[in-house]
Amino acid sequence: MDIIFEILCGCLYVIGLCLGWDYKETSVNICIYWWPIICVLSTIPIIIGLCVRIYKNRHRWVSLYLLPISGLYTMAYCFIGDLMIEHYEEVPQSAENPIPDVFNACLHDFQAIAAQCGTTYAHANMIIYLELFFLIIFVNGVLTYFAFPHKNSFWKGILGRAKD
Repeated sequence: MDIIFEILCGCLYVIGLCLGWDYKETSVNICIYWWPIICVLSTIPIIIGLCVRIYKNRHRWVSLYLLPISGLYTMAYCFIGDLMIEHYEEVPQSAENPIPDVFNACLHDFQAIAAQCGTTYAHANMIIYLELFFLIIFVNGVLTYFAFPHKNSFWKGILGRAKD
């Protein structure tokens, strides 16, 4: 597992080189700021798919029911991402460069999570930033697939061949 973690750290380092950032800047910007934004953006195609489904009159009532739920789902990601960003904005920061302070606060948070879960910092980091991220993107991709209308729709199997 440490090898995978080192590879991921290397990827962050290379991304930072491409963007002109050091490792700490890359970690903070990608993991604390971009990660929640990507999760929120991955929910928007679900809403678009349901709107297309409503427009095309494909299981309109089911889609009208799911649309506000999808909106709440997106808002939940916004809320959680906002909580995460606010948590690190409240960290006492030096006026010149706040990145090392935010990085160290995040490092301490992961060390505390790892200690509470009886695991290592690297494992806790990989669960949250790798496994959870890919699970969120995968689930949102599946939900997007089902939100867009298809000829052989998933809903036909669930709802039968009845028309809305």
